[in-house]
Amino acid sequence: MMRADKSLPYEHHESVRDMQDAIIEVVRRQLIDDIRQSGVFSVMCDESTDVSTEKTFIFYVRTPRADAKFLEVTELNGDECTATNLCATIIRVLEMRNLSVDNIACITTDGASVMTGVRGGVTTLMKERNGLMLSVHCIAHRLALASGQAANSNKYLQQYQAMINTVYKYYHYSPKHQAKMNKIQQVYEMAERKFKQTFPTRWLSFEGAVEAIIENYAALVACMEMDVAECGDPVASGILRFISDYRFLYSTHAMMDVITELGILSRNFQRRDLTVSEQSSQLSAAICALKAMRTSPGPSLS
Repeated sequence: MMRADKSLPYEHHESVRDMQDAIIEVVRRQLIDDIRQSGVFSVMCDESTDVSTEKTFIFYVRTPRADAKFLEVTELNGDECTATNLCATIIRVLEMRNLSVDNIACITTDGASVMTGVRGGVTTLMKERNGLMLSVHCIAHRLALASGQAANSNKYLQQYQAMINTVYKYYHYSPKHQAKMNKIQQVYEMAERKFKQTFPTRWLSFEGAVEAIIENYAALVACMEMDVAECGDPVASGILRFISDYRFLYSTHAMMDVITELGILSRNFQRRDLTVSEQSSQLSAAICALKAMRTSPGPSLS
């Protein structure tokens, strides 16, 4: 049994940091041992920018015997975000942990040209070091790109998405408007469900946003009518005019059916134990379900 030495200030922030560093080192050693015992491993990496606008490079590894686990995060300078420097960073991190590039079976990235460029992308440069390495563009990320860009050619759907965010901001930035919405929801005996914003980088945000519109539609129309009648709010007038159109109601329920299928597919693609054969069958099932909606409406629209 361990005993605390009263002369040591274990509650001091430096002592806490030392303990955290010790725990990190133990966990990291166990992870490195598992990777070495597995013989081969896969690498998942991506660059990101934190709230202080500092660029970082994040590494995950996956072995045949374990789930994907966090390995390392390292800072990047602004001029280090080239494919050559990113490749060198990957090699440096692996060598620092005594891991060999020759044992990488697969590398997974997003679809940015700096990562997947056939002439000088990170994956291309890594394959020059290990010719047996496979490269994969994250399947969940590809689905997000495809579904997010599918409506770009439809002007109304672009306006539809903008209106969802307008409704969100109308209540999110006004406690007065939100309080009125809560009272209307109580009158309609509805749960106090708040509106949500859509984000192109959050894969399932559109599903929650559309669902909130459906659940709050009656209360939303009532609130907009009250705001227009009481103070002639121009924003409320624009929202009311848009959401009162039959196209909005039709599109909302049709989108709910489509997004539900895409949401199921996206969550399946993010499973830790997903296999290549499973992703192929799940994709085929989703395509069949979406094609069927051309002739027969889904549960929400029907």
